[in-house]
Amino acid sequence: MTTISQGLWEDMTVRGIPGDKITIIPNAVDHHTFAGPGAPDSALGARLRLTGKTVLAFFGSFYFYEGLHLLLHALPLLRKQKADLAVLLVGGGPEESNLRSMARDFGVGENVLFAGRVAHEEMQRYYDS
Repeated sequence: MTTISQGLWEDMTVRGIPGDKITIIPNAVDHHTFAGPGAPDSALGARLRLTGKTVLAFFGSFYFYEGLHLLLHALPLLRKQKADLAVLLVGGGPEESNLRSMARDFGVGENVLFAGRVAHEEMQRYYDS
């Protein structure tokens, strides 16, 4: 069996799988593909309504344990300190409808962009925007 973290390894052992039968292979990215910021894609930035904003971005699956609800809960306070702050959420998952409701309820819906799932080959453009 393989897992991506020590925490998941521990979870598997609690479930009765012997630790020596579990290999941890951490999440990783190709550092050649994602080597740092590239040139901003102004067309994508404009389409996403992120031009001129400070962006906090998350790329992944929307599960409760990711803590995205904490980010949205903090966003109104963060925006009081930095009015141009926006959140870009790329991906999807079981928490998406809850997160959308939270953004509306906290009055920050216009500052949170749900971009949906993005093809792997398009990810760098989103990082750079």
